[in-house]
Amino acid sequence: MAERALVSAVLLVIVMSICLYMTECFVPIGRNMDFRDTCRDYLMRMEYNSGLGSSDCNELEDELEAMGFDDIRITAPASAKAGTVMTLSVSVIYNQSGLFGILERTSRNYVMNYERQAVARKVVNR
Repeated sequence: MAERALVSAVLLVIVMSICLYMTECFVPIGRNMDFRDTCRDYLMRMEYNSGLGSSDCNELEDELEAMGFDDIRITAPASAKAGTVMTLSVSVIYNQSGLFGILERTSRNYVMNYERQAVARKVVNR
């Protein structure tokens, strides 16, 4: 009877570890989606304003830092003429402590990149 309880406890630990590992696999995917949504908002802002000023770049960097990203690199033109193709390039690193093996936790770095082009537009309000 004691053997059965011991085997059940070991199997429970293994099943819990597998469930935790599978759950942690989806966290970087969700963070990547949040990262891309934020960058897309600033891409639209860059398109509307015909460039992304230094204050907008600082806001984007602060927003990404608040989301938990490190080593943020942003490349965007400050201003552009109407009809010019502009490129927003953002690169970040997301660090996550994850389960490796059955009971061992290690730190993993995920590099995420966002690079899109937009055409500078001249918006006329009537």
